[in-house]
Amino acid sequence: MSTTLAAMFTPTTSGVYLLAWSITNPPCAPSVDAVTITVNALPATPTITPDGPTTFCAGGSVQLTSSAADAYLWSNSEMTQSIVVTTNGSYTVQITDVNGCTATSAPTAVTVNALPATPTITPDGPTTFCADGSVQLDEFGCKMRICGAIQR
Repeated sequence: MSTTLAAMFTPTTSGVYLLAWSITNPPCAPSVDAVTITVNALPATPTITPDGPTTFCAGGSVQLTSSAADAYLWSNSEMTQSIVVTTNGSYTVQITDVNGCTATSAPTAVTVNALPATPTITPDGPTTFCADGSVQLDEFGCKMRICGAIQR
């Protein structure tokens, strides 16, 4: 006759734990076994430090750097301590310590703004003229009178 017994125990501190059981059928003696369990503390929650503004125009970037750890996994699948971000998103990093314990940062939002449309400037006459001449420039409905030399 075969019987399988199972017990569940969840330790929260390190130590040596003894398990004793006995069979109520005399003359069987109780059995004892010991196991050493190590419970490792979780690493501190990592922080993300940007090297500049996290809102910028298209074509720009920001470097995000995690606090120190043994291993890194960013939400964009990068596995380095620092990443360079060029796209919108909410970025987190999960760190792993030497014991294999993990912690995840709070998210850091990155906003990439589209570049404004290139303006179209339309002169109302020739753009080369003598010092006493002028030209009017129109851009998106705005009018600007430029007299003498071209102003920048």
